[in-house]
Order: sequence, then structure tokens, then C-alpha cells
Amino acid sequence: MREVLENLDEHTELLKKMLTEELFIPDYHKPSIINESSSKKTRRILKPHYKYEQVIHHCAIGQFKPIVMNGLYEFSCGSIPDRGVHYGKKYMRKWLDSYDGKKFFVFKMDVHHFFESINRRILKRKLKAVIRDKRFYRLLCILIEHDKIALVAKILTDAGVEIDAEQTKTLVGCIAFDDISGALEVLREIGIAGAMFEELKIIIEEMRKGVPLGYFTSQWFGNFYLKALDHYIKEELHAEHYMRYMDDMVILGKSKKKLHKMHRAIETYLNDNLDLEIKGDWQVFRFEYPVMKDGKPVLDENRKQVTKGHMLDFVPLWAASAWRSMYPP
Repeated sequence: MREVLENLDEHTELLKKMLTEELFIPDYHKPSIINESSSKKTRRILKPHYKYEQVIHHCAIGQFKPIVMNGLYEFSCGSIPDRGVHYGKKYMRKWLDSYDGKKFFVFKMDVHHFFESINRRILKRKLKAVIRDKRFYRLLCILIEHDKIALVAKILTDAGVEIDAEQTKTLVGCIAFDDISGALEVLREIGIAGAMFEELKIIIEEMRKGVPLGYFTSQWFGNFYLKALDHYIKEELHAEHYMRYMDDMVILGKSKKKLHKMHRAIETYLNDNLDLEIKGDWQVFRFEYPVMKDGKPVLDENRKQVTKGHMLDFVPLWAASAWRSMYPP
């Protein structure tokens, strides 16, 4: 990073040339394994290089952000500027207050392996519908198919295969746009045959899913991918109160029956339109306010708040935080 910053003008020109002449090729990365203490989950993440991957990611999102934000549901909160924990907490508290102590129900769900399950073809089809600039669309498709492109490039480089800039550009574009026959034709042109051709053919033909954890681009692709779902839930299913924090979703409503009906409709929508599934631990249950005495919550022997049923442990931090701020122990 220091070397780049100390020679900023030079690297800016190189980056400009890379983007305008469509010469960018993603780097190959081996996944890193991390353990999340908060969720007790093990995750595989990729760490893009600062030179020039991270810079290109930020350049791309600088242009993509307005597209995502245009018409984005106002309570889609995950990884959106000015819509963090405090934003979610503020509105969740407002919604809880609106029931004024009356009975209501909670539908809590999240998408099974969301980032890993995003259908790349569906994502690219959605992007193509809203992006008119062909060069920018091509760059986003390259970022989506980063792993296939990087692996093919690594195999060719390690084998010392000679391929000129125009052939490289064509090969990368074909892989990014799922043009399998075009990509294989380039391989034949540069003399790839035998076992190497078959190895590369398998990689190119594979229809991969997912966007990588660890990439700045992924959270924006994720929000864009679920954009239509938000409007479906709010405008067609008429959810009373609905908030999404990336792929964690919470709907509040007075009718348990309606929430179960929403679950079935959302599950069908996800399957049919986004090739996604709701995680199996979804719940619909009655929300319970704490048992109060003399204006204070009653605590049990473990100094936990006593309720008649579920507390707001059911939801992500923003909702739980709102509940606890209303009824501190």
C-alpha cells in the first residue's frame, strides 16, 4: 500500500488504463478460515489484494452504489451507509411502541447460506436490466466470476502459455458472460489441447454459485439481489412492519395466521425467483413484554427478565438492542 501511495500518479494511470482497456484480471486466492466468536461459526473468506483488486472493488461500488440505493426499501439495513445498528434500533423501538402493549407476533427468518447460494446467472440478469454501460456491466460480471477467471489465468500462467492482450480480453469476457463455446475457442486458438484443455473446460463449464465473503462487492451484490424481495414483502404481502439486515429478516404483525401465510409466499418467491431457500430454523411466535412490578421488569434467580414467552433474542442485534433499551434489566 505504501508503494502505491508514494507513487499515486503512476498507479492512477495504470489503473485507468486497466479499466478503460478492459485489462483487469482478478487475482487467485486461497480461502482463509476464520472463527466468528459471536455466532460460533467457521467461515471461508477471501482476502483481495490492495493492488489493485481492493481499489477496483471500491471504484466499481462507487458507480454501483447509486443503482442499489435507487428504490431500495428504506428498512434494508445491512451494510448500507447510515443504516446501521442505531438506525435499525430506532425504528424497531418505534414499531414495538406502536403495539402499545397489545398482542402481536414475530416472524423471524434468514436465508440458508445466503452469500454462497446467490445464483450468478440470475444476479447478472438483474444487473443487465439496469446497467446500460457495457464496459461497466462487463467489469461487474468479471467480479462475480472472479474465481473461475482467476483459476484459468493461474493455470495458463503457471504452464507458461503465451496469450496476447486481445486474446486475454476475449477469454475473460467469455467466461464473465457464460459464453462457454467462445472461451473454449480462445483456448484452441492459443494451442491448448489434451489434459490441460479438458481441465480448463471443466472449470469454464461449471455453473458456480455465490459471491465471496470478504469482498467489499459482495454486500452490495447481496442487497441488490434481495431488492425486489423487499418490495414484494412490503407491497404485495402487505407486511405491517418489516426489516431486513442483509439476509436476516423480521416481520411483525397482529395475525399469526397471516405471518404463516407470508412464510409460504416468501419461500415460494425465493425458490422461484432467486434460487434461494429459507433456513430451517425460521419461527413465528407471540412477542411477550416482560412481567413488570412497580414499573420494573421482574428478574428470576439468574437475574434474567421474566416473560410469558419469547424475548427479543430471536432477532439480530438491532432488534434485541431496541428491546433491551426499552426494558433494561
